Amino acid sequence: MAHITDAPPQAEGGALMHYMPDTGEHAFLSFFSPGNVGVGLGINDQKLCVTYNVGRPNRGATVGLPGLIMAREVLAKCETVDGAIDMFRAHLDAGGTFAHQGVRFLIGSFRENRVVDLQLRSRDMCVSEPKPLKDGVSYIAFTNHFEEDFASLNSIERNETPNISSMRRRERLESLIAETEEFTPERCFEIACDHSGKEEGDNNTLCRHGTATVSVVVNVFTEDTAYYTVGQTCKFLEQYGAPNAVSLDDPVVPSLRVHVTGKDGEPVAFRKLYLFSFDVPGVRDTLATDENGVAIFSNLPAGTYYVRTGKKDKRAVETVVTADKVTELRIESGRAEPREKKQYAAIRRENKRYSIFGLSISGALRKLDFKLLFFTIMLSAMFGSANSVLISPYLTEVVGLPVASLGRTSTLMTNVAQIMMLFFAGYTGALSDRIGRKKVIAAGFAFILLGNVIYLLAPALVPATASVTIVVVFALLARSLVGVTNQMTNSTLMALMSDYTSARDKSKGMTAYSMANGIAAIFA
Repeated sequence: MAHITDAPPQAEGGALMHYMPDTGEHAFLSFFSPGNVGVGLGINDQKLCVTYNVGRPNRGATVGLPGLIMAREVLAKCETVDGAIDMFRAHLDAGGTFAHQGVRFLIGSFRENRVVDLQLRSRDMCVSEPKPLKDGVSYIAFTNHFEEDFASLNSIERNETPNISSMRRRERLESLIAETEEFTPERCFEIACDHSGKEEGDNNTLCRHGTATVSVVVNVFTEDTAYYTVGQTCKFLEQYGAPNAVSLDDPVVPSLRVHVTGKDGEPVAFRKLYLFSFDVPGVRDTLATDENGVAIFSNLPAGTYYVRTGKKDKRAVETVVTADKVTELRIESGRAEPREKKQYAAIRRENKRYSIFGLSISGALRKLDFKLLFFTIMLSAMFGSANSVLISPYLTEVVGLPVASLGRTSTLMTNVAQIMMLFFAGYTGALSDRIGRKKVIAAGFAFILLGNVIYLLAPALVPATASVTIVVVFALLARSLVGVTNQMTNSTLMALMSDYTSARDKSKGMTAYSMANGIAAIFA
């Protein structure tokens, strides 16, 4: 069973949660957003698996029980596919409703060798069996719209962007399944990386690279292993070579055991520990020691980690975690070696170095790089604002244009520059991807300078006997050049801001970009 989760870029990531209830219910793994009490992607100790998609349209939507909460009940209490179906149906039969959006669940049992597609609306549900593919092989494939016989999209809904994307991705998925000789985890991730034959994905490819929504997690479940990637699948596999994997028989693997003792050598119980790493990005955890002064951090990737024994503890104890081995770390509470204090101070400097304006910037950058980018954005915006402000006095006082024609001519010049910016937007973006952002920005500023010089010297460059109209046309051509080159700087600077900021700070980066433009307009 395989699933691609799409979400806004800022939702990239998630949590792998292993529920081990002491109530007699089934233990299960769940992959979803941290803090979500429901289940969207999970498998329990009975080898019963659930994946979740938004389903459209859910006409007559109402308040009720979220489908994700019912999915959690299924994994905690059910052992078979029929048991899961009966749980959903019993809720509707009792007069209950499901809220607030439609859902498509893929529910499968590796023990039964069976899978179904459960389509769920607020007051209705439909269960579908797999379709035959070839001898001995059947399949279920869907994206985010319901089947025609359950809840069809009307003519207006079919032309909405989310549904266009859903239908195109479904069509591509069906074609890739038809081409598949053998279904393996590797083949599933290959399908999840598909860009429909294009070099880069977009909003309508299985590996989504849209602006509002991107692929953030891919899960592949087998009988004994849960495989997953985080972020866009193509980039994850390019960087790491293979997906992460969790054994379903042994999902919790101890990695680091920390022993905390006091000055008297006695164990310190219930002391909070903070674990973090610069070597392994994205790993940060907080635990408390048990009554024996021991805390165990599990499922850590190999790398260098630091452990603090409290927020006021001015030290960070370094340790190295290796694969397939439990690392032992002993910390004496309340006693910090000079080396540990220096290490803690260095870490604080490191943290401060990579944060500016509330943004987390790449460790390969300096703060100066980011400040230079901010200044360059302001400089580009000042050129644009100053040009707009100076058009009117230039045309009347330098060119000699009659005041009666001023409004029409200045508007024409502004519109021409904007049209040229719009027309060349795609070309300059592709050029910056190919030869580099900084080269395009530098060329843009050079041509802006050239265009403005031609623009300002238009009266001198045109013969004195020429009419005002010819001078205006000459200035108009110069404004066209400025419009093209403004696009070279503006769009490329925005792309560079995106490159400089981390995935979770993209929206903050765009806010900083807008702020730089606003400040520049004031100075201009």
